Amino acid sequence: MKEMAMAGKLGLGVYANYQRAIDDVVASNATCCLLFADACARAAEIKQRASGMLVIGRDYRSDEEQWAMLALPEPQRSQTFWTWGRWLASTYPDVDVWQALNETYYPGGLERLRAVVAAEIAFTNGVASVGRRSCVLNAATGTYPVPGDPERAGEYVTFAREVKPLLEHPAVAFLGLHAYGSPRTQYMRDDAAWFALRYREFVRGLRACGVRVPPVVITEYGQPNGWRQFMNAEEAAADLAWFGSEIAKDDYVFGATYFLDGTIDAGKWGRFDILYTSVPVALARWNAANPVRVQQSVGGENVGFIEQYKAEYDAWAKAGGPEHHFKAHILATHPELKVTREDFATILGNISASVKQLELLLARLPFA
Repeated sequence: MKEMAMAGKLGLGVYANYQRAIDDVVASNATCCLLFADACARAAEIKQRASGMLVIGRDYRSDEEQWAMLALPEPQRSQTFWTWGRWLASTYPDVDVWQALNETYYPGGLERLRAVVAAEIAFTNGVASVGRRSCVLNAATGTYPVPGDPERAGEYVTFAREVKPLLEHPAVAFLGLHAYGSPRTQYMRDDAAWFALRYREFVRGLRACGVRVPPVVITEYGQPNGWRQFMNAEEAAADLAWFGSEIAKDDYVFGATYFLDGTIDAGKWGRFDILYTSVPVALARWNAANPVRVQQSVGGENVGFIEQYKAEYDAWAKAGGPEHHFKAHILATHPELKVTREDFATILGNISASVKQLELLLARLPFA
């Protein structure tokens, strides 16, 4: 673990590649940030300008795509998630930690939970094969089970048992959870134990069940239906500052990333957006006034197990890998294999990763 300088826990999530949003992140005085989709390409700039800030990356998959990926039979599912993780970590080498699935567990059941765990482990192995770590689960607020819920107490014990191998995986850096307020009042601070601060009971219960819980990052936080139309920017900032004062009390919470500063879909998410408002400035001031000393998990500490995962990947690739199966589809040498969207997406992802790596190389080499 690497000790960071003093920083505040109220970070930002950037969901669009806007310079102003990147500037907000740099100025945030936060322990971490989350970059979404194309904004992941700005990780190097952020780390250069805000030394010590941990960068979490998230690739976008719609709910329908996530369900389809989870429904894949093994070993295709694990291969798909492995390749996804490896591609992301290779394409954006300056991102420290990668998030895979988003809000997929609930409503679920045992089989879906097992599919989520298997997929997240495969994804984690993929990012670990190139020296990065993962932030797992990223469960929706108010939905992940807690011991104090009488209607789901039995579910909680099963949940803890099933997620134990994932949370104790050596390449999992963080447990990701979401935290929003009560939809009845629009504020984070109302009905907080059931919504915004639900993570406390969740973590306490996991530990009581004998699960070693990694540090927590709140990968989304904010008002449940956004702040616009419900409050002004000053009121929104004050509500978020209340949340900061709460997570500052919990040493195991590494930080939080607000949803969102800059959006790719204003029609759907604009009511949450704080870009070009006074809110990012207010959060940065709060962080500066309320710093904590935290421990940073960095990708370079994975040396002990990178080779293990690389060997597994090389063995899979030697046995065929996605390219082999793709060719088998095209050449019809194995008619029992059916072409899928995931097969084409895998090949396209590998090609895209190679192109991006070449572009980065060309940009860095001192050609005359």
